[in-house]
Amino acid sequence: CFKLLEDSVKIRLMSDVPLGAFLSGGIDSSIIVALMAKNSSKPVKTFSIGFDYSDFDETKYAKIIADKYTTEHTELIVTPNYSALIESILSNFDEPFGDSSALPTYLVSKLTREYVKVALSGDGGDELFGGYNSYQEMIKLKSKINLVPSSLKKIASHYYKYFDSSTKHGKKLRLLGMNDIERFLWSSTHFTEDERTVLYSPEIKERINNSNKAIFKKSVDFIYQNLDINRLMQYIDFNYYLPDDVLVKVDRSSMLASLESRAPFLDHRLIEFAFSLPSEWKMKAGKTKIILKDAFKQLLPNEILSRRKMGFGIPVKKWFTDELYGFCQDYLLNDKMRSYFDLKIIRKYLEEHKSGKFDHSYKLWLLLSFSIWKTRNN
Repeated sequence: CFKLLEDSVKIRLMSDVPLGAFLSGGIDSSIIVALMAKNSSKPVKTFSIGFDYSDFDETKYAKIIADKYTTEHTELIVTPNYSALIESILSNFDEPFGDSSALPTYLVSKLTREYVKVALSGDGGDELFGGYNSYQEMIKLKSKINLVPSSLKKIASHYYKYFDSSTKHGKKLRLLGMNDIERFLWSSTHFTEDERTVLYSPEIKERINNSNKAIFKKSVDFIYQNLDINRLMQYIDFNYYLPDDVLVKVDRSSMLASLESRAPFLDHRLIEFAFSLPSEWKMKAGKTKIILKDAFKQLLPNEILSRRKMGFGIPVKKWFTDELYGFCQDYLLNDKMRSYFDLKIIRKYLEEHKSGKFDHSYKLWLLLSFSIWKTRNN
């Protein structure tokens, strides 16, 4: 593991132009920076994005690595005054793109491009070595479901689609009746089928064809039906989430800033090695990236190795409640949206989020990305 990743970093250090690294302070980017420092004759240039809200700010962890390896470190603290930039970035994808981390990805790319032309990233580490918090949540859920009598699970498997997922007990019964694949996919979506049913306008309900979803579900069932839950989650994310979200986001955002991004974790030799390993070598209940952390424990301080994954998001919950609430209203309640969605439901999401009754930030961001794309491209 160590030799493969180090060799991958060495290859990606070959460049005729100035080169640096994104540094979030997470395991993956910290490993990349450590290996760059180990194999570079000059100080590594590192770049980080931070926020005023501690739940989303990782700069103190990035600083730990920057200090340890004496990097030339630059950071930018992001404020919510980015409504025009949000419009520009989301329009750059040429399609509705629902990952809010596109904003900080562009900002860190723009910052990095002021100093270098190429940047190494830690993308792919979570998919290869089991680093996502969602994996831990599913492992815990699976252990709880295993305690339920098989007779009750069998009954739930026949009738779970009839339970109302908007209620606490209905959601539990749905999860109980699903198989591992259905449970993981369902838990990974922000709008349930019940919510989409009331959200879509009558015209859209008539036109939407669910065959693509059925084909996707059938192919996933066929390919992954014999995998344990840990390996199943990694395979699905590696084949769908990584190429359709993470890599698209980094490619479009970095190119918008005229920056080339390279991902050492995605070297084909490391990918083949990672997926040849037993899943329990990578994750189990309460533990993530087990073999990766063990391989690099001599290079990373304990504050980095033991920290919980934060994710590269933005504080949209806070922004949509305060500074960007009016911005959201303008886009989400306009006439173009009326053709696709029931505006009463969207208004309900906005009001419930504003009052703090529910956190609808992910739903609102998805709707916002659609509205911006529709408004600026049609």
